[in-house]
Amino acid sequence: MTPEFGRYKILSEIGRGGMGIVYQAYDPEENRLVAIKRLVMENISPEKMREFRDRFKREAVTVKRLSHQNIVEVFDVEIEGDNYFYVMEFLEGHSLKSELEARREGMTPQEFWPYLNQVAEALDFAHTMNVVHRDVKPDNIFILKDGRVKITDFGIARAIDFEETKLTKTGVMLGTLAYVSPEQLQDAKNVDHRADIFSLGVVSYEALSKQIPFSGEGIAATIVKIVSKEEKPLHILNAAIGVETSACVAKAMRKRARERYRSVKDFARDYAASLCFPHESSSNQNVGQKTAENLQALPADYRPPSDQKDGKIAPQKSSAASTGALPKLETGASDSTPFQPLPQGVNFPAGEIPESTSGTWRSVNAPGSGYNQNYDPKKQTESFNAPRFASTSLNQQSKGRFLKSIEARGKEMSPFGEPAHVAFWSGRLVVADTATRKLSVFSKDGRWSGDLAQLPDAKDSRTRGGSVTKPSGLAFDGRGRIYVTDANDHFIRVFDASGVFTRDFKNVHGNESGLTGIALDSTGVAYVADPVSGCIQVFQSDMGTWIRKLGSKGDAPGQMQLPCGLAVDRLNQIYCVDYGLSRVSVFSKAGILIRTFGEKGTAPGQFNVPRAVAVDQNDKIYVLDSLNHRVQVFSPAGDFLYIIGEKGSQPGQLLAPSDVSIDIESNTLYVADKGNRRVQCFQIEN
Repeated sequence: MTPEFGRYKILSEIGRGGMGIVYQAYDPEENRLVAIKRLVMENISPEKMREFRDRFKREAVTVKRLSHQNIVEVFDVEIEGDNYFYVMEFLEGHSLKSELEARREGMTPQEFWPYLNQVAEALDFAHTMNVVHRDVKPDNIFILKDGRVKITDFGIARAIDFEETKLTKTGVMLGTLAYVSPEQLQDAKNVDHRADIFSLGVVSYEALSKQIPFSGEGIAATIVKIVSKEEKPLHILNAAIGVETSACVAKAMRKRARERYRSVKDFARDYAASLCFPHESSSNQNVGQKTAENLQALPADYRPPSDQKDGKIAPQKSSAASTGALPKLETGASDSTPFQPLPQGVNFPAGEIPESTSGTWRSVNAPGSGYNQNYDPKKQTESFNAPRFASTSLNQQSKGRFLKSIEARGKEMSPFGEPAHVAFWSGRLVVADTATRKLSVFSKDGRWSGDLAQLPDAKDSRTRGGSVTKPSGLAFDGRGRIYVTDANDHFIRVFDASGVFTRDFKNVHGNESGLTGIALDSTGVAYVADPVSGCIQVFQSDMGTWIRKLGSKGDAPGQMQLPCGLAVDRLNQIYCVDYGLSRVSVFSKAGILIRTFGEKGTAPGQFNVPRAVAVDQNDKIYVLDSLNHRVQVFSPAGDFLYIIGEKGSQPGQLLAPSDVSIDIESNTLYVADKGNRRVQCFQIEN
């Protein structure tokens, strides 16, 4: 039986869902057709009814204030007995859900743009009024016959208690659950506008691929995926979707709200900008994810070289560390240089274009003529806690001359999305962009040379041939091989000196989250930061065999809360940044704690979320202090020396930097200036 709705005459039922039933009705006073949405109350407990009634009234006032061309107009909000209903404008057209169901394939990025743009306009207007929709999904995006888009159900999702109503109706509400942000599952009552950004990212993903990024068989499985699993990148699902478009949709769906776009307008702006960049052809997408143009230098039957022969490790040939040149690998590839320099995207200050340096390359791990003879490593064991700083004079606090910035990659010189990690070795700089999931190689003067070649069809690979979802660490070994960690799993990917994926191995002691940093010493031992276990996992890099761990979970000396960036010096001592305790721990090769330094704060020698560490040829320590927007330099004993960088967007200034690496031959410091979407280069002191 159809309930009564005051003066409104019900004509027909036009839809129903988990939160309500929608009717077409006639309003005789205004002589117009309207839509009435009656809320379903059966899932609200009697003791909650009064609270719900009060909340419904408050939300009604807010909803009626939302007057925007892309938001459905609400004429009236009524409570009549047990009837709670909204009276809205009647729309002729169909929902985005119906549009997607009618298509065999997803929309192209260009086709979806008009819808995304209008939804973003509507949400941005609501967010400026401190209103969060909380239930953005294709059912609530309505497409009119003239192509205009309107968002429906503003305020209804907030009026109804999400935890009690939606998560208890298996099947009915599972579709809505797929669009919900992780923080909404944890505290549905206290979310902000970034929850809508996440949901719009999921809608965008579905519109472009016709797949839900986080869906499982049942509520529990879906929740697990929303909270902890990464989506398969759009550009891998569909080669016609550009990497830039894929990256901005992925950023909208970041698990942590602070890692998403700051506003829905920023999301729309980046999406629009991504449509202007040509992307790799579909033929390139069929081999190694086709992110690596250097594959053109390899024969069609190329297979990654093995480091083992008859079950034994092949003897190591002469290292580039002693010859000054990259080792020649027996890959069967052309003798031409794998990474060919292409037109670069580097900004040099006038008159400061550096000339190529010459001389013999010296490994950071091999003692050489630059060794500080006054430095006695035995004296380091005298105290676990070194002084925070030796001097804080203004002349000492700001040093490091800005040289250049690297802001783009690829043949088309596409701007970086989020250049988060860097590693330099023997004339090559590798940059990991977490937004585009690209691992790009540059020459020392900043010219893009190619991308690391991922091979999704590689046999026995558990990472789809070196694919990454959220790269978290980069490191070179003495043979020019590149090691990559991911914050979402416990695998270490290995690429050969030509930049082609060869193998992966797993941190067998890790089951949750992922890894946050990696470093290798001169003997081929790999050190990996494991934040869940609060320790450093140690492996023999050639075999991937676990050896031992350094440290344990805690806050005492030798313990760590959230180990992150790692570095190794010439004595094979291990430096680990702990952003949970805002300090640096230094271990000997044998795993004995030598010292710690640093503490939480903003003064010189103090840290606010330290992320990375590097050591130069004179054993000076460079700690990236992310939320203080600077790099701090310390003596080998842990005494504060000076600061490089400050907060800002001008050359030489930093915004939430995330990694550092050093070219010890030319004393160049490379900083992943993530917030400014660039890598900056500084000349440092000897």
